[in-house]
Amino acid sequence: MKCRKRTKFILLSILIIICWIFNLQYKWISFHPFKGGGKADFRVLTWNIHNSGKDFDARQPGITQLILGEDADIVLLNEFCLRKSPVMDSTLRLRYPYVVDNWAKPFSGDIFYSKYPIKRFHRINNDTLWPLAYEFRLEINERDIRIVGCHLLSTNNLSKQRYTLKKWKDLSTLPTYYNIYKEGKAMRTAETELIMSRIQKDTLPTLIMGDMNDMSGMAPLNRIEENGFQDAWWKGGTGCGITFVEGWMRFRLDHIMYNSSFTLIDINVIDTPLSDHRPLIGSFKLNSEDS
Repeated sequence: MKCRKRTKFILLSILIIICWIFNLQYKWISFHPFKGGGKADFRVLTWNIHNSGKDFDARQPGITQLILGEDADIVLLNEFCLRKSPVMDSTLRLRYPYVVDNWAKPFSGDIFYSKYPIKRFHRINNDTLWPLAYEFRLEINERDIRIVGCHLLSTNNLSKQRYTLKKWKDLSTLPTYYNIYKEGKAMRTAETELIMSRIQKDTLPTLIMGDMNDMSGMAPLNRIEENGFQDAWWKGGTGCGITFVEGWMRFRLDHIMYNSSFTLIDINVIDTPLSDHRPLIGSFKLNSEDS
């Protein structure tokens, strides 16, 4: 009997260690129940609002009110369409007077709203890569900061049809989708390498945020962390921090990464059915230049 109990204990301990190592590698579950507190200098919100679908008109008022209710200082919206959202845009501009919009496609792109003046901005791209990434320079507390707003390539863009996992028969498509995912991951890795190559030339306080279409522990996010950035959810969130929900799929695809010039005060995912993505909102303090 004692031998059986000892064997069960050893097997359970091994399982716990494996799960712990796996969690450290892929940062699936973060646990910071007492994180937070302190005064933040500013708050940022990133959200893929998914403007496609016949229900988008019905969702727009709720999306607008949620953004206004959270009252972040800086807002990045992925999959935004000015043609579809003139009322939403005009309403948000009353709160956010500084705006940069850009379109990767005729009717869908990103928009950046700020309470702070945008000193300058430019798109990050080269002759072979055209990632959805913009660098914004702002001034907060008399300090220049940089925010890189991005929407990295979706694996679904490489597929003839949008992948869904809603029925048992959909499981048979996993091997095919995984091969497409690997191709997409390689392209997203190239995108993050391009972004890092463009922002390594100085030591500005920098946040990188947006829908990155990949998970922590994967190469695209690893490239960012290898360059001195931290994953805000892993450092301050509690739980899985799921930001994408469709069918059976639950992933954390939206991220806020920050360098050592900031202290993370708080990070939260807002649970709402208004999009297939959930808003991610983070509060930060700008460290003194001597720290």
